Amino acid sequence: MKKIVWIMSCLCIVLWGTMCQASQRTLLDNPRIAVLNFQNKGIVDKNFDRAELISVSDYAYETLLDAGRFELVERNRLREITDELALGNTGLVADPNMPGQLKTADFLLMGSINAVTTRKAETSVVGAGTERFQVTASISMRLVDVETGQVAMAVAGRGKVKNTLVKAPLKIIRIGTAELDSRLLDDALRAAIDDAINGPRGMIAKMEGRAAAPGRKR
Repeated sequence: MKKIVWIMSCLCIVLWGTMCQASQRTLLDNPRIAVLNFQNKGIVDKNFDRAELISVSDYAYETLLDAGRFELVERNRLREITDELALGNTGLVADPNMPGQLKTADFLLMGSINAVTTRKAETSVVGAGTERFQVTASISMRLVDVETGQVAMAVAGRGKVKNTLVKAPLKIIRIGTAELDSRLLDDALRAAIDDAINGPRGMIAKMEGRAAAPGRKR
């Protein structure tokens, strides 16, 4: 009888240890991440409306999913998570007595759109030349540990895209376009997100310990 009790006790200890390890997933353990809506309070060029930037959190979700290194909480569960955070009213630390305890995510991804700017350049020789519009987007993201409320990682990303119009003499031939459009904005935001996640100083590079040193050309 004592032997059976001893075996059962050992099994309980092993199972408890396994459960604790399962609940303490680190950034290297295929963690569950909930992508919250990005803050949109940075500098935005007058050519764009802030409402056009609302999809940036979806771009982050898609890029993280494509990376194959994370489990993503369904976007329709975000309301439950944010409601639970508001109910706790104590930052991001989950109350042990609360039923949910934010178990749907190990980390929260919080992001900010820091700036969206444009730049126009033009060259012309005897009626021929080029016109170019460049859109630059910069974002920042941080992963917050749900259990402790501490920032586990912070990264930044930058994306540049451009439209170019080539003009022949007397404007007889025009190739391309120099106009600003929503596609250009989307491409810049996607490039900034990709840089923050997959870039040389991005999230995955930091996780793998191969992030480029600060000041090194990206």
